[in-house]
Amino acid sequence: MMGKKILMIVGGLFALLLVAMIAIPFFVDVDKYRPQIVSKANEYLNGKLEVGKLSLSLWGQIKVKIDGLSLSDPKGTKVFGVQDAFFIFLSRRS
Repeated sequence: MMGKKILMIVGGLFALLLVAMIAIPFFVDVDKYRPQIVSKANEYLNGKLEVGKLSLSLWGQIKVKIDGLSLSDPKGTKVFGVQDAFFIFLSRRS
């Protein structure tokens, strides 16, 4: 009887975590930070950074997908560009 309760609690917690992983990316708009990121990066670059739409994924890791990224020099010549890129956030473990 006690094992059944523990199993139901663990199953409920797992289901809650799964629902959160699916729902959070719909409610958290990481793309709203794109203008701030581009502005701050361009302060430090001798050129121009352009970043496409940002989206969040929580499947197994915290990942931000970028739909296009390009870097141009001060004359406007493209130095670097990709169609799709992503950043994975890793935790530091002591």
